[in-house]
Amino acid sequence: MLKPKRKITSKEIKRDPFLEAIFTFKEHINSKKQQYLKIGISVLSVLVLSFFINQNSKSNAKEAELMQKACKIAIQARDNHGSGSVAGSLGPLGFSYQPDKCPEIDIAAPIYETAVKQQSEFVDFHILETMSSVKQARGGLMGATSSTKPVWLAISVDDIDGSRLRSGENVKEVLPLVEEFGAQALLLNCSSPEAITKSIPLLSECRVPIGAYANGFINISDSFNKIGSTVDLLEKREDLTPVIYADFAEKWVDAGATLIGGCCEVGPAHIKELSTRWKG
Repeated sequence: MLKPKRKITSKEIKRDPFLEAIFTFKEHINSKKQQYLKIGISVLSVLVLSFFINQNSKSNAKEAELMQKACKIAIQARDNHGSGSVAGSLGPLGFSYQPDKCPEIDIAAPIYETAVKQQSEFVDFHILETMSSVKQARGGLMGATSSTKPVWLAISVDDIDGSRLRSGENVKEVLPLVEEFGAQALLLNCSSPEAITKSIPLLSECRVPIGAYANGFINISDSFNKIGSTVDLLEKREDLTPVIYADFAEKWVDAGATLIGGCCEVGPAHIKELSTRWKG
């Protein structure tokens, strides 16, 4: 017999990290994503970090449930607005910005394959984000392209030398991977807008659409290297106004980018400025 639904109390939510994650995400979607949709954004990205996978079946089931709920919340926001696409985000395993700490390809690929299976019923496409080395990108693409949905690849470059991935490899070294695995777009993400401005022209030989969505951090702190580290450790830039960000974006478009957005610390006001410029 089915039990009647009841309202979950705030105490129950706080006691269960799984429930807390769901309700935090739902609150964010309801408050922020509608703002983004109203001002012209066309893609909602859903990210559920794969920290449960490969621990045990109970944890894997919880992650699948969390992924499903996150996707449904994003779909509801999109449907309420009346247009847009939902992207299933696939973040880096191990540590963001530190590809030397990512798992080996044969370990990473099955994890991403599991994640796309959880997402594919709900999303319009998948996007591998903040891939900071060729190995990290290969592991992600090997797993993600098992999906029947399109896959986009987003790479993160060195904030000082935009011609290189955070691993030190030349940014052009990802181009053969795009062709090998059939990725349908190549983007630069979660790097400084200055670095991305240097990177975009180097991707001109790419045969699929290219794009960029920069972050608004001063830099990636050396202290961002421990399990449990969050973006609270990273300092926000105060000089990256919506107008200045859109000025950078114009340079990206001039260099061939056709997909433009914003990553961490790039908010609704920045997206509104982008939308105004290109809709005008």
